[in-house]
Amino acid sequence: MDTATLLKSKGLRVTPQRLAILDILRSTKAHPSVETVYDLVRERFPSISFNTVYKTLQSFEDAGLVWKLSIDNLYRYDGNTLPHAHFYCHRCGMVLDVNGELTQRFSEFLEMARKTPGLKVQSMEVNFYGHCPACRY
Repeated sequence: MDTATLLKSKGLRVTPQRLAILDILRSTKAHPSVETVYDLVRERFPSISFNTVYKTLQSFEDAGLVWKLSIDNLYRYDGNTLPHAHFYCHRCGMVLDVNGELTQRFSEFLEMARKTPGLKVQSMEVNFYGHCPACRY
């Protein structure tokens, strides 16, 4: 689904700035902070304010378009909202998606939870912590 259609499907107004912010998040695996998103979107929209970027990310999170990750008291954003876990490197701060069989298990749990009367899953976050291959030695 293209970005404009996705925004409309969530009841959000389509603006060039929102399109750019969502495109940034959907096209990276880097899990950027709000500051990084702000720096990237300013390349196209130099007059955009930090507050606009922050509020846009908050509205995207509320609409389920992005995940807001809280890792070591830092917030990072993930444009991949399919069930998956994350690995965080304590040394360099890199955040990586953890996929594979684990992802399938998350999907099975979410499906089971959706079928359980009275249970509504609002969010899920699984993080692994350690050192990435570059920082391990």
